Amino acid sequence: MELKRNKHARADLHAEMQEMGRAARAAARELARASTDAKNRALAAISASIREKSSDILEANSRDVVQAKKDGCDAAFVDRLALTPPWCSRWPTGSSRWQP
Repeated sequence: MELKRNKHARADLHAEMQEMGRAARAAARELARASTDAKNRALAAISASIREKSSDILEANSRDVVQAKKDGCDAAFVDRLALTPPWCSRWPTGSSRWQP
């Protein structure tokens, strides 16, 4: 999303952030009521999706890193931004757990 530097863009961004906050609070309430089993199934599905889409994720991330460097972002920021194939392979499968 390209942010234009004017009062209308800031108002739009503010409204969008307000809506995201409302959605996050609603999701948090729903998550608090979910069973452990439902949460575990959701996490397993997320993990499987990340593994399945890892090449697309890494490709998009590579473009983001190139753009961040072009934009003159701090080297530490670029380093934290960059994902690697091992990052994707650390996502758990089945009943395994996250491996930092």
